[in-house]
Amino acid sequence: MAVAQRRRAGAGQRQRHRLLSLGATRKFAFKHKKKARKNAKCGWNTAQLIVMHGETQKHWLHTILKSTRIQEPRINLTFRVMAG
Repeated sequence: MAVAQRRRAGAGQRQRHRLLSLGATRKFAFKHKKKARKNAKCGWNTAQLIVMHGETQKHWLHTILKSTRIQEPRINLTFRVMAG
């Protein structure tokens, strides 16, 4: 699983990400940074919003799992507040 960690230097747990998926349903997965066997998966449907902040940003990595069966297009929009 190729995982991502969205973190801007100095932002810490205060930074919030809002992820909006439009199109084909995909599998979204979380992997704990320190506990390799601790993970979670869920379906990410069209027009579904995922908000990540706080403990999620601090302890978890996330990814969209690859699939060869997806035939429909999908776009992911990521919203962040970039405060100075």
